Amino acid sequence: MIFLVRHGETIWNTEGRRQGRGDSALTERGVAQSRAVGQLLQQLLAGEKRIALTTSPAGRSRRTAAIIAEALGMDQDRVQSSPMLEEMDFGDWQGLTDEEIAEQFPDQWRQRQLNRWGFSYPNGESYPLICSRVSAWMDSVEDAGGVTIAVTHQWTSRVIRGQYLKLPKQEMFELMHDHGQIVQLHNGEEKLIKVETV
Repeated sequence: MIFLVRHGETIWNTEGRRQGRGDSALTERGVAQSRAVGQLLQQLLAGEKRIALTTSPAGRSRRTAAIIAEALGMDQDRVQSSPMLEEMDFGDWQGLTDEEIAEQFPDQWRQRQLNRWGFSYPNGESYPLICSRVSAWMDSVEDAGGVTIAVTHQWTSRVIRGQYLKLPKQEMFELMHDHGQIVQLHNGEEKLIKVETV
């Protein structure tokens, strides 16, 4: 069983900036979201002995994972980091808003609108590349058994879910993963769990 968690809200999220491999600190709301997610996971997994907590190496994800580990009563040194859970690498577009990208990279922006699947971000990744590394991560999780909590990102979560559910590309593109939301993957299906924050 897999529980996917998106990191808490960050400053760049509130500004509409693409983060990718860049990073931005959690907002106060993002910290509260992470605490609420951890508390709900603690309730959902009460009595579960085999829990693995894995996170993207990004600072925003590691902070979220640390808050979840505390709620679960898990030692921080048990939190694993996996580069396979990193966000899509937006390359030269990281830190920019869509409006800034369209202004600074007009030709490439048009190319992306015409071919989202095959488009490779300048000095970054494409969907086929992220699908390949996500596939490798999913294979490792299936071999491990037990329960895996993965703290990751919007686009990476989209690809994990799309591959797990065997969705066509267009349906995968439409998947969203809000902050403060847990996605449970089990028996070939997904369940979206909204977490209430104070």
